[in-house]
Amino acid sequence: VALSNETILMLCSFGFATLGIVLFLIILRNQPKQDDKDEHTDRDNYGDVLHQADVATLNRAQRRARAKYKMKQARRDMAPAVVARGEGDENNMPAGEVQ
Repeated sequence: VALSNETILMLCSFGFATLGIVLFLIILRNQPKQDDKDEHTDRDNYGDVLHQADVATLNRAQRRARAKYKMKQARRDMAPAVVARGEGDENNMPAGEVQ
């Protein structure tokens, strides 16, 4: 079968253009839709889920994440009390701690 160079070039261009459009549509359709307000909810909810979970059912990584989350919450809860007592410096760090 003898085809001219222009015909082969046109068929290849059409095929690549079609492939590009199909891939573009697949990528756009499979993107998860997120609201701007729900930016960090997955991470925050996971910490709450770990906090409420039964420790006996968690694996080692989940137990470590749970402990880290609880320590972070305790630090956040304690920070306003430290500043209210006047023990923090200008950066709201407890006295004696270095950044």
